Amino acid sequence: WRAMVGAGIIPPALVLICLIIMPESPRWLISKRDPIAGYAVLVRILDDKKLAKENFDSMSDSISHHAREASWKEVLRPQDKAIKAAVTIGLGLGFWQQASGSEAAVYYSPEVLKNSGWEGRKILLGNVAVGLFKLLGEILAFGFLDKIGRRPLFIVSAITSSFCLFGMALAFFTDAGGSVALSMLCAFMFCFSLGMGPVTFVVASEIFPLAIRGKAMSLVVFLNRAMSGIIALSYTSLAYVFTPGGSFFGFALISLVSVWFYYKIVPETKGKTLEQITSELEVSASHSNLRMPQENNLNVRPV
Repeated sequence: WRAMVGAGIIPPALVLICLIIMPESPRWLISKRDPIAGYAVLVRILDDKKLAKENFDSMSDSISHHAREASWKEVLRPQDKAIKAAVTIGLGLGFWQQASGSEAAVYYSPEVLKNSGWEGRKILLGNVAVGLFKLLGEILAFGFLDKIGRRPLFIVSAITSSFCLFGMALAFFTDAGGSVALSMLCAFMFCFSLGMGPVTFVVASEIFPLAIRGKAMSLVVFLNRAMSGIIALSYTSLAYVFTPGGSFFGFALISLVSVWFYYKIVPETKGKTLEQITSELEVSASHSNLRMPQENNLNVRPV
């Protein structure tokens, strides 16, 4: 167990090394009245002086128009339709990520395998397999995020996760055995990590205008962590009352409902700057349509 716990030092050590070479946010530098440094970072990131100048001008204009940070009242009870749409989408992202029962699969995978007939060292190895499939899904999501977009990853992830959860419930209902339960559990974590897991906070951080970003993101994180705690604390009770198969069947239904949210409500933000996203959100909200346009015809890359 010492080696297992000690291995946890490696990821934060790698993060610290990456932080040393990571540049400051150009938008933050511009807002702190250091435009020269901000422009230099844009040139370094985009490797194109013309594109860097376009982004620099767009950011400068956005910052000058959103210098004042919104109050909590403006975030919790927004009168502006664009802000209301952004907050609704952000809270939905935070809610649906956890409502599908991913925390139950992670925290209680040993208990799930035990209920399916496994014991001892096999449970430990099964738990490792679940973690590896989760990592594999996240690696693939990282590779496809800027190629096929955020929204398709969400939709594919939600649909496939629902089928895996139904399969896990069926494995318990039919006493199919630990191997089948483990296969479904690994498949679920893989599918979840393709979109719903890692992409949630990518999109949440992209949709909020500067004036509300800090407060709105804190609301999203609060709801997300609250749902995580509720699922983690209630799973054993749910499994006792409804059986493990019944609890995962319920998670499957919830995950299936989330497909509607990702398809109908969540916008595509691939290849768009914050200023572009905010502008499109304002336009779509003015037409009483919560979802932003899905097509991106502008050649401005995100920073």
